[in-house]
Amino acid sequence: MRQRGSDECADQSWSTKGQEIQESFPKTSPEGERGFRGAPTALGLFVVQLIANALWTWLFFVLHQGALSLAEIVVLWLLIAATISRFWPIDRLAALLLVPYLAWVSFASALTLSLWRLNPAVLG
Repeated sequence: MRQRGSDECADQSWSTKGQEIQESFPKTSPEGERGFRGAPTALGLFVVQLIANALWTWLFFVLHQGALSLAEIVVLWLLIAATISRFWPIDRLAALLLVPYLAWVSFASALTLSLWRLNPAVLG
């Protein structure tokens, strides 16, 4: 029997976060029940933070850029917090669905800093 490795746990955790992020989007789209008509800033922040999330993954895991990854994840954290604050007055559930994602990125930020400091040769 195969034991669950850290990769599988991380995959499951990101899968859960991804589902929460995905579920928050329809609530904010113009076609959603309440919709975000007239709220392009909220939807724009949502899209930009998704792009920033992908960028962090690329910087850290593919390019092994510790300092850049750390700076980028701080920007990602700020974008998620701004998205939550913009979602809140429009749809509180959509905002709340992003809170675990923000918590996870907080943890990932600490890990990024620790790994960069412990492995400067690898994450230059």
